Amino acid sequence: QTPIFEISGNGLKTKSYLMGTLHLGCEDSKLVPANFRTYLLKTEALVLELNLKKVSEQIKITTKTIVPKERSLDRLMGARYLEFKTEVQQQYQLDVAALERFHPMMTTSLLAAKLLPCSKPKGSETIFMDAADSLKISLFGLETASEQANVLFSIPDSEAVRSLWDMGTNRPKAQQE
Repeated sequence: QTPIFEISGNGLKTKSYLMGTLHLGCEDSKLVPANFRTYLLKTEALVLELNLKKVSEQIKITTKTIVPKERSLDRLMGARYLEFKTEVQQQYQLDVAALERFHPMMTTSLLAAKLLPCSKPKGSETIFMDAADSLKISLFGLETASEQANVLFSIPDSEAVRSLWDMGTNRPKAQQE
């Protein structure tokens, strides 16, 4: 009845818990089960995909999102850029010109947040980190920001731009998906 699974056996000396998460949702939605804190109180540490409480990790991921001018969105999209820019402005009320030097996957993430039916998107990881902080529980990341960015940004530009185009020019379809 809960998305929290207990892990034991196979040489583990103490119980561990595994929970699937949604990266982004509305602040008032049920991103985290009500009994999450109960399980967190039984643990010594919280391990997330990334430890974004570390400022150095935030800086690394931010610097990797900026692309050189020759890979800017207007250059990657070419003649279709103006249509994309207009569509995103109309459908998302977002000025793409300010995002031209962001990697297309980063811009896709920003559009995804605007698809939610709320003004304050929040990720379950943020809720987890806040809870761990308040309970003074250690926080660790499975990956570094650089490792994750290398995987995410290794997607070919053509594929990343196609995905961004689809999301930016057809909001109703993107919302449904």
